[in-house]
Formats: sequence, C-alpha cells, structure tokens
Amino acid sequence: MAGTITTAALASVFLSKENDKMALERIKSWNPDIYHHLKMGSKNASGIFFREANGRMVIYYNLDDIRHQIFYTRAGRWHSTVRTYGLAKLNASLRKKVEAAYPGYVAFGTIAEVTVGIRTAYLITVENCSTWKRI
Repeated sequence: MAGTITTAALASVFLSKENDKMALERIKSWNPDIYHHLKMGSKNASGIFFREANGRMVIYYNLDDIRHQIFYTRAGRWHSTVRTYGLAKLNASLRKKVEAAYPGYVAFGTIAEVTVGIRTAYLITVENCSTWKRI
C-alpha cells in the first residue's frame, strides 16, 4: 500500500539509530576528545561506523546526503576530512570556474572534497563527447 510504513522499515530505522548510538559509545570509550569533536559538528549524523588501525581512527558517517570520512591521529587530534557528494551539492560558482577552465567539458558524477588543515581540494570529474578527466 503506497504511503504505508512497514514494520520492517521501522525496525530498520530503529536498528540504524541503535547502531549509531553503539558506534558513538565505542568512539567515546576509545577517545573522549574524538567523541566530543564528532558530536559538536555532526549532531544529526547517521550511518556511523569507524575503523581503527595503528592507533589511529577513521570515522565514517552521513550528514545531509554527504558522506564524511574524518581522520584522527593517535593522540585524538583531527587530521583531515574527506566529504563525498553528488554534483548537485557542488558550489555553483566553483562549478562555473571549473567549466570555464575546461571549455567543452561538463562536470559530472561524484565530488570528493578533501580538507587538511585550512586547505581544501576538490576532485571533480569533467567530460566531453570523447573523454573524461579527473581534476
């Protein structure tokens, strides 16, 4: 029936929120500073999970249809962020600059926005009738 929310769908949302809570609790126990940094900037995050390797942590989550990857050092300090999103979320003036710099090409696909310190780089794919480039 159209417009009806099934019990399975409700259970899926509940489990997702429970999984997010459990992931946040594990992050908090691993490093409270990372937990507070994450909560401060992403109160409505969903799909939270993390990976630990060599004492470092990478946290993944979704916020406003943007996939985030946040990298932290062994000491729990923010190192960098990678945000991945569709072309519709790219700043219009940046898109115009890219398309002006590459005449005959049109931006398409997914954008990767990489921030380290105060610098941000954008990985944007452009195409024309015969080829594509990742710039």
